[in-house]
Amino acid sequence: MTSKQYLKEEREIKELNMSTLEKPEKIVHSTINREKMLSYLIKLVVWLQPHLWLVLLGITSELVYFFYLLHDFPVISHSLELTDMGAISGFSHFGFLKFLVALSFLFILFGFAWWDVRRFQDRATLWTILGFGGVFALTTIFVYPVTAIDIFNYIGYSLIMLQHGANPMTALPSQFIADPVIRVVSQPFINVPSPYGPLAQVIQALPVVIGGRNVLASLLLTKFMFSTVLIFGAFFVYKILSHIAPRFALPGTLALAWNPFVLLEYSANSHNDIVMMFFIILAVFALIKKHHVLALTLITASALIKFASLPLIPLFFFYSFIHQPTWKEKILYTLESSVASLSLLLATFIPFWAGSQTLQRFLNETQGQLYSFSMFLQDLSSEMISSHQATQVGWALFVICFFYALWLCLRDISHMLQGCAITMFALLAFSATYIQPWYLIWPFVLAILIPQTEVSLAAILLLYAATLVELVHAYIFPWGAYNDQSAFSIVNSVVYFIMFFPPMLFLLVSRFRHIFSQPPSSLEDDIFDPLSP
Repeated sequence: MTSKQYLKEEREIKELNMSTLEKPEKIVHSTINREKMLSYLIKLVVWLQPHLWLVLLGITSELVYFFYLLHDFPVISHSLELTDMGAISGFSHFGFLKFLVALSFLFILFGFAWWDVRRFQDRATLWTILGFGGVFALTTIFVYPVTAIDIFNYIGYSLIMLQHGANPMTALPSQFIADPVIRVVSQPFINVPSPYGPLAQVIQALPVVIGGRNVLASLLLTKFMFSTVLIFGAFFVYKILSHIAPRFALPGTLALAWNPFVLLEYSANSHNDIVMMFFIILAVFALIKKHHVLALTLITASALIKFASLPLIPLFFFYSFIHQPTWKEKILYTLESSVASLSLLLATFIPFWAGSQTLQRFLNETQGQLYSFSMFLQDLSSEMISSHQATQVGWALFVICFFYALWLCLRDISHMLQGCAITMFALLAFSATYIQPWYLIWPFVLAILIPQTEVSLAAILLLYAATLVELVHAYIFPWGAYNDQSAFSIVNSVVYFIMFFPPMLFLLVSRFRHIFSQPPSSLEDDIFDPLSP
């Protein structure tokens, strides 16, 4: 045998030995993989058994979002036109009924999910809630803003600031009418400056920095940013309630992440109110972590998005001041919080400040009349009460509610949150003269942080009513209510009644029932809670 043949045979023997050794290793590796997969499948089945109802509700909800909202109102098809769902559907009665049925069905699914999730307290359910919420938000990102076109105005004001170097809080879009993009996206507010705070101008400009003059890209990026804020807001609701009342943590999270009104208004329509409320949620989270100075700074930041949260600043300050253990710490807190809040105020306002005209659009907005208590009272009295008198009555009711909220701040965090929710509700229900449906998230978010089932139910009822009101803008007014002054007044009064009276009546009945039942041992235990002993 030659040396070459010998080496060849030796190599073949080695290869044979290697293949023989590898086979058991492959078999062992394959067995381990199968065991892991089987283990994962068993865990999935064990988790799915109690969560099956929640998963089915989530899947059914997504089908409605996809096959109704996304199918009927795709943003890609309408990104270069300013319209609404009424115009897209031809102001038809079928379009009216379709929205009514679809959104009502979504609220029913949401209600069942909210009630079902009260059985759980595990983190896996949290990620299920946030996961489905993310899927819903991702779907509605690609839905045209069917009930309000404010997002287009955000882009227009941002282009005025970024590409023309002008101040959006004082400059009119009509000054840049030669710019074809601004001319399109700034309608119908082409002759008025931005009504939002300086921090809102900065945040709203971030997507436009990337999307630039591409309207569709800026739309989608803005929607993605606000939808992300929504989901993170739901997560921090969970963190807050986990500290205050753990049994309410998951229902509170789902109340925000799965709410059809919230997904429609702040993901599809992308109103900046969700950013304002996110800062309020962060402020509450800072408060429960005893970071009192940071909490006041964050609540100030929320007011620099939209000035509506200004009434919450004294409530947060008063609560933190009262709960400082010594006078030395009270004085220190006052100094530190004042410096921090004023520093933020100056840092954001100085680049935009141009004298009193900087706030003129905001002040003009507060003089508008829509769905207000003053209009309702004036109409109810057959105009025996003047508009000015009705407004004064509304402000008197708000002041009473505000002082009651201050008194609640003397107690614990849950009562302080009650005071905040009452303040924001009273602001809209009594003192504000111009109300849009999407403003109702202001009291809603604070209400779901209160660990009382009847309060959460009343807040959900409030948002369902607000959803129905969108039909007024899209269909009822265009059908002729705009042109008839008496019909316009009647519609305004009916809308006010629908929005505010059902939740108030529900809470009053709930409290009345409490009088004749054994009082709950704490804020967590209430007569509507099936888990209560």
